[in-house]
Amino acid sequence: MSKVHAARRLGSFFKLGYVCRDFEGAMKSFGERRGVVEWARMEGPMLNFGRTVPIQIALAYSGPVQVELIQAPEDVPTVYSHAILADPLSARLHHIGYLVDDADEWNVVHEQMKIDGIPLLAGASLEMVQYCYFDSRADTGHISEYVWPREGMLAFFDSLPRNP
Repeated sequence: MSKVHAARRLGSFFKLGYVCRDFEGAMKSFGERRGVVEWARMEGPMLNFGRTVPIQIALAYSGPVQVELIQAPEDVPTVYSHAILADPLSARLHHIGYLVDDADEWNVVHEQMKIDGIPLLAGASLEMVQYCYFDSRADTGHISEYVWPREGMLAFFDSLPRNP
C-alpha cells in the first residue's frame, strides 16, 4: 500500500492565479473592484508545451493571499489558453497555488497526483523556484499549482506589494 493517501493535505494554500486578455485593464479592474492597486510586474519568456512564449505577470497580496495576473499570447496554445475571456477587463481564475516545504513534500505531491490520475501540464525548475501545474479541473474547476521556493524566493514573496 502506498504511503500517500488522497486525504493528505498537499501543500499550503497561498495564491489565486488569474488569466487576463488585457493586462493593464485587468490590473485597473482589480484595483477598482477588489482593492488591489499596487502590483509588482514582470515579463519574460516561459517554457510552455516545449516552446518559449512571452508572458506578463503581476503579483501582489490582497490581505494574506497572493494574487497573480497573467497575460499570455493568444496566438499560440498555452497552459493558460482555456481561461482567457473575451472581455478585456475580466480575469478568470486559472489556478490555486500551494507551497510545499521540501523535496519530500514535492515528491509526495507528484506521487499523489499520479495515483489520482491528475495529469501534469507544465512546470519548470528555476534558480529560485520549482513549480508545476496539474490539471485538476475535472475535480475542482481549476488548475492546481505547486510551488517549491528555493533560497531567495520567500524573501521575494515578502517584498511584493501588500493591499488591504
